[in-house]
Amino acid sequence: MKRISRSTLKYVLYVVGVLVMAWLVFKVVDVASNQREDAAAQATRDHLADKNAKALDTANAKIAALSGQVEGLGETPVATPKSPPATQVQYVPIPGPRGPKGLPGNPGKPGAASTIPGPSGTDGKNGADGKDGTDGADGRGIASAQCGDDGRWTVTYTDGSSQDAGVCRVLVP
Repeated sequence: MKRISRSTLKYVLYVVGVLVMAWLVFKVVDVASNQREDAAAQATRDHLADKNAKALDTANAKIAALSGQVEGLGETPVATPKSPPATQVQYVPIPGPRGPKGLPGNPGKPGAASTIPGPSGTDGKNGADGKDGTDGADGRGIASAQCGDDGRWTVTYTDGSSQDAGVCRVLVP
């Protein structure tokens, strides 16, 4: 194994020292620059707040003068001077990512009996022929069934009447 000479070691330590010092100087300058930028931004905000306050004061003075003129004519003014807003900065929340799916809830109570007929069953056996009799009046049939934009069934009957027949789809907010 080859040994490093003292002069080489001194040179390496000198270069490392210079690099560390350069890094420290860079950090100090960067912090000072950020502080100057922050101070300049605050000065701009303060200037704009003063400018807005002066503009509001001027507008309120004009409104007060006009209100006095209107009252002098025996009328009631419709505009009144405004007070400055409670806060100058309005923050708008940014929605975060959707969270994990929650656990299923407890089962609900059984619902009431449905008013919507279910599917037809299988045909039964033919019964004995009945006796001929008089024709009965026509019954009420279903002309149409529509699933509306509100997620509910509207059933229209052949006699022209219609009724809400319950939920046809679940609307997700």
